[in-house]
Amino acid sequence: MTITGEPLTASEASLGEEPVVAAGSEHLTDPPADDLQTRWEQAGDAGRWVPVHRRRRRAARIVTAAVIAALAAAVVVEGLQVRHDDALSSARQSALSAAKSDAALIATYSYSSFGAYSDRIKAVATPAFFKNFKTDSASLSSVLAQYKAGSTGTVVGAGIGAFSSAKATVYVFLNEAVTNSKDPASTQRARMVIDLTRHGSGWQLANATVQ
Repeated sequence: MTITGEPLTASEASLGEEPVVAAGSEHLTDPPADDLQTRWEQAGDAGRWVPVHRRRRRAARIVTAAVIAALAAAVVVEGLQVRHDDALSSARQSALSAAKSDAALIATYSYSSFGAYSDRIKAVATPAFFKNFKTDSASLSSVLAQYKAGSTGTVVGAGIGAFSSAKATVYVFLNEAVTNSKDPASTQRARMVIDLTRHGSGWQLANATVQ
């Protein structure tokens, strides 16, 4: 049996098949004939015609690369900021700890071991502060010996008043248990202002005043 019919048109014959792009067609000044599967558009350079899906894939790759680069840069900046903040936080804590230790050291002394007390101050202080301390404590030593006086300082609170990577001012609150041969033992409250300067990875006592 013979079946006859109308011949297929070119567009009908191309259904279900990938379009074939002739060599050099990407450089045509007119777009290739449309088919049902490929759309063409003219690129901006020299009137080159390319399939739309090819340009979209290329643009998508460029956009994706830009997004990844931006995210990577943001992660690096955020990481640096976090490390910087962590370093400052650690430095603040070390300054607070040093000030509390220095204040307790200054407030703890005895007439019977004033030389050792002076050595402990020297170990934590700047040369300038220790020089002033030696000058001021020359008469203090004899007064302590005269009254057989001593004190034990206990830190009850502290807070940072000012801070930078090189300097810190810390307010320290203490209770001082004072003894001497003239008066009964008593406990006195004191507020000490401790000034610190950065020295290597630690802090040195630069000044101390009692308020």
